[in-house]
Amino acid sequence: PTLASNSTDDVAVRLICYFDISGSIDNQEHQFQLEAMARAIESEDFKRAVFANGGPGSIAISVADFDDSAELRIPWLDIRDPEADDYKFAALANEIRGLQRRASGMTSQSRALVHSMTLFDNSPWGANKSIVDILTDGTINTAHNLLPEARDRLTREYEATINVLVTETTNDSNTRQWAEENLRTLPGHVRRDGTMLEPGFVKVVATQRTNSGGLSEYNRAMEAAFKRKLILEVAGIDIGDEAQLYLLTY
Repeated sequence: PTLASNSTDDVAVRLICYFDISGSIDNQEHQFQLEAMARAIESEDFKRAVFANGGPGSIAISVADFDDSAELRIPWLDIRDPEADDYKFAALANEIRGLQRRASGMTSQSRALVHSMTLFDNSPWGANKSIVDILTDGTINTAHNLLPEARDRLTREYEATINVLVTETTNDSNTRQWAEENLRTLPGHVRRDGTMLEPGFVKVVATQRTNSGGLSEYNRAMEAAFKRKLILEVAGIDIGDEAQLYLLTY
């Protein structure tokens, strides 16, 4: 809460970041998720994407996690001024690094989507662009029936774009295709102002293989993918040359 300003002005972008804490995510992978997100947010590349010419100029961020339930972990904070608010990038990154795992249940991306509507309803600020980010390594295995309606409501009522980062595992190798078809925001929705809502994207962070030495590659892949995703979302710039995706080989 101390990172949120008293401003009542809208921001350009609102972003909710959801981390998967289901049972298929081990504790080491959980820490890699947090560290990758933290490094991406405190990076100079992300700062420039927010404040450079063509960037949004202001952003609000909150962080949550999900398994078969979803919970807010870091409340909404706004970043508006490149000098006065510069400290917030590092402060938020340190908050993310300090998060303790709260559970390890089943996988329900639908719970995250339903939860995100509550977060948007309680956001102190409106925005022209609203985004829900979901990082996951598997398909849904509980509360399936909530997913289609939740995605539809986020599209129609909240005009929010759902993006997905996927880790493909040997146990669930069709996660990317499933997310493309069922989780991301589909193209074709016209916003109330007559413009097109940005469709969601699905990007593979890494592919798990059984070999030694893969954990460092996985960590690098996570960090690169998070940075790439954040910059693409807030500034529309794809830093593909910097964000090569690596195979996870462990």
